[in-house]
Amino acid sequence: MLHRRLVWWAAFFACLAPAALLSTRFDDPGFTANPMPEVIRSSGLWSLRILLAVLLLPRIVPALASLRRMVGLWAAAYAALHLVAWARYYRFDWVFLLDEAVMRLYLTIGSLGVLILALLAATSYDAAHRWLGTAGWRRLHLAIYPAAIAGYVHAALALRMGRNETVLYGALLAIALVWRLHRGVISSTPPAA
Repeated sequence: MLHRRLVWWAAFFACLAPAALLSTRFDDPGFTANPMPEVIRSSGLWSLRILLAVLLLPRIVPALASLRRMVGLWAAAYAALHLVAWARYYRFDWVFLLDEAVMRLYLTIGSLGVLILALLAATSYDAAHRWLGTAGWRRLHLAIYPAAIAGYVHAALALRMGRNETVLYGALLAIALVWRLHRGVISSTPPAA
């Protein structure tokens, strides 16, 4: 029991660390002059990285499956920070922001990803699980895959990643999708006669 709590807290602080490190930069006058571009970039990339961890770590280390909810909520929190920082950068000009989100494909895709993550975060609690039923809840939470795809495509189209990151994250996402498809095919295959 103690071991599981230590692992949970280690994962919690690992997810918190990027935000904590970013907040320490507010002492730097060069950063505070215009922090929003870096906050936007960093929070978006950390949301994607954490989403990839949610998809891959339980497959690699099955004992970490119990951390998916908490880590997934961190991914949603970084996506929310990303969206709020972007809106703050444009002084919360909602008409302009909505127009941009509709007119620019990468913003449309990114907005869709954030909406999916918000829905998943809102339904991640036990009460929602009971209300939706186990099968309905599981079907809904498969939307983490489209959310991860949207986050990746958004970041790639916005040129927020270097070439190596783009290839690495694309490969990790492809591995997660192949694992999910393979698992879906195996679970839907009728037993041999």
